[in-house]
Amino acid sequence: MGTTNTTSNRRAPSRFPNPTSTTSYWRTQLHPLNDFRSSNTVTEVVDVAIIGAGLSGACTAYHLLTPNPSSGSAPASSTPIIAIFEARQAAMAAIPSNHP
Repeated sequence: MGTTNTTSNRRAPSRFPNPTSTTSYWRTQLHPLNDFRSSNTVTEVVDVAIIGAGLSGACTAYHLLTPNPSSGSAPASSTPIIAIFEARQAAMAAIPSNHP
C-alpha cells in the first residue's frame, strides 16, 4: 500500500509580523521611548547582533553591557558594539501570544 506525502504541499502560515497579535499588558500604556532608535542607520560592523528585542534579546544586551566583577575575568577593554534587530517594538507580544 502506498502512502501520499501531503506535508510537502503544506506551508506554515506566515507569522512575521502578525498585525493582529495580542497586545501585551505592559504595552497598554506606551513609554515615551517606545519607538526609540539609537540610530537611523545600521553600522556596517558590530561585535554582537541580537535578533529580537523580547525578553531574551533584552537580557542578552543588558548582560553584555553590564560588568560582572564576580566572574573573575579581566574587564573588557572596551564596550562592545551591539545591534538589536526587531520587527516591531521591544517586548511586543511573544509571551502572551505564545501562551493563550
